[in-house]
Amino acid sequence: MLLQEKFKDDPWKMLVSCVLLNLTSRRHVDKVIDQLFEKFPTANRMEAATPEAIGEIIRPCGLWRTRSVTLQKMSGHWSRMKLAFPFQDPPEREVARMPGVGPYALDSYRFFVLADTSRFESGDKELANWLLADHEALD
Repeated sequence: MLLQEKFKDDPWKMLVSCVLLNLTSRRHVDKVIDQLFEKFPTANRMEAATPEAIGEIIRPCGLWRTRSVTLQKMSGHWSRMKLAFPFQDPPEREVARMPGVGPYALDSYRFFVLADTSRFESGDKELANWLLADHEALD
């Protein structure tokens, strides 16, 4: 099971997972993800944290200084965006503007949150395998 599937009902957590998975193996992320969400269960809590507190947990994933700042900024952006879209998942165009959200995270958001597999832009092999195994192949 991809982490995106695990966290598809909490889009913020799914996007955090994608940031951690960039340039990192799944086994490294699996070691920290539960602790990270235990300490920072919401976007508001992660935004209020110091980058050092986030970095202390995600250090095994590498690039922890940069990622911790990105996760803090992304969480703040998510919190403000949810105020603008309180009863629905934010649209893709808004998510695309978030710090740390690149093609991989955007594909993941589109597939797992919006249930839209009509476009595949990141070329990520795990997402491609998921699409081919469980979902309609892209034209």
